Amino acid sequence: MLAIAVLATYVGTFGLTPDAKMLVDAMKRKFAALQDYSCHMYTTSFKKGRLKLDAHRYYFKKPALIRLEVTDGSDKGAVAILTARGKVRAKAGGILGLFTVTMDPDDRRLRDKDGSRFVDSHLGGTIGDIERAVFEGESQVSEVQSSRRLYRLEITRPGKLDIILIDAELLLPVEWQSIRQGQIDSKVEWRNLKVNVGLQDSLFDM
Repeated sequence: MLAIAVLATYVGTFGLTPDAKMLVDAMKRKFAALQDYSCHMYTTSFKKGRLKLDAHRYYFKKPALIRLEVTDGSDKGAVAILTARGKVRAKAGGILGLFTVTMDPDDRRLRDKDGSRFVDSHLGGTIGDIERAVFEGESQVSEVQSSRRLYRLEITRPGKLDIILIDAELLLPVEWQSIRQGQIDSKVEWRNLKVNVGLQDSLFDM
């Protein structure tokens, strides 16, 4: 067990390709160790032959601070912040942005269509989703060489295929593509991912 733990901690450093469980363990350790991060999130959905793109600036700081700014899509201009008081402050884009509302974290307006919660939208929540998918399906890991070294994690479940790209240095996911019934259903990308940037608490208030 000790050897597995050591490999999970240093995976990516010695050029070894881990299995899915080792990779998930390494990602969990990495997220547990970081203090904050920022990125640009791009979510593409494919419904009935139509493509829908939403883009966000995303900021996270421990223990549980989140700021999401919608930069493209139907809600462009909207901002949602999980504050240190445990409440979510949000405002819509456009003229409605003159009004700010306060909501409880479990408010149904803060849930996606799949039921996922805004308060769990950080990479720690994503890694938890990956762990559950690995437990439910058959997984394989390979390496991808592009402008940077990536792990490609494929998870197969009945009627589902998830292809997740993980930065081998950061040990955090950078892309998740979901294929359902042989068709691309959605893709999420985390671009310009920067960890431990020293985000100020004032960023998470409104």
